[in-house]
Amino acid sequence: MQTLRRTVTTGKRKTTTRVHSYRWLEDVPIRSGAGALRVTWIGHEISEPASGKVRQSLARMTNLPVDRHNVREIAECGRARWKVENEGFNILENNGYHLDRNFGHGSENLASVLLVLNLLAFAMHTACDLAETAWQDARQASGDRDWMFRQLQVLAAEMVLETRNSLLDVVADKVEIPPWPGAGQPLQRSQTHPKNEETPDTQADDAIMRIAALAVDWVVSRLLPFYFLTN
Repeated sequence: MQTLRRTVTTGKRKTTTRVHSYRWLEDVPIRSGAGALRVTWIGHEISEPASGKVRQSLARMTNLPVDRHNVREIAECGRARWKVENEGFNILENNGYHLDRNFGHGSENLASVLLVLNLLAFAMHTACDLAETAWQDARQASGDRDWMFRQLQVLAAEMVLETRNSLLDVVADKVEIPPWPGAGQPLQRSQTHPKNEETPDTQADDAIMRIAALAVDWVVSRLLPFYFLTN
């Protein structure tokens, strides 16, 4: 079994030092029994340099050639794939996208369309998290995605704003919310929803469609002009 140790210090103001220990063993069966796939096993331990206390112990398997020059990169790639599953899927299930639900609203294609719109919205929101200042400010003011989506749903349903950034500025508390039409007056029957007209499921679907519409708006306003300028 081959090994490699390296000390890594991270942080600027408050630094943290950890020892990364890599071990790997080549040509081992992935399971017992004849005909098992042969792989390279990689063990990765992260420990404190002073006490030797192990903070994390990870294991990876790969069919790629492994040596002292690439073991760290392969181990980090394996961890990145774990982060995609743990963080990406967790966000889709628990942070406002409701992907744990079964979109069983059509016998043919509607469920797939709703799923694709949901994933499209998530992809566009991820891009906005990285590059869109107005979106970043709204996210920071909201605290989490689910609460931000609820605010967007209410504002988009009840207010008329000139641009998408105006909507995000309201969420980010950069501007005051203008008076609501009919503020201070009792609602008429025609202004209210009939009893049992909406259920939590239909409300969630409505929120998803509004989120998808915002994502499509971002694509049209930001990506398409870039496409035509570069082609």
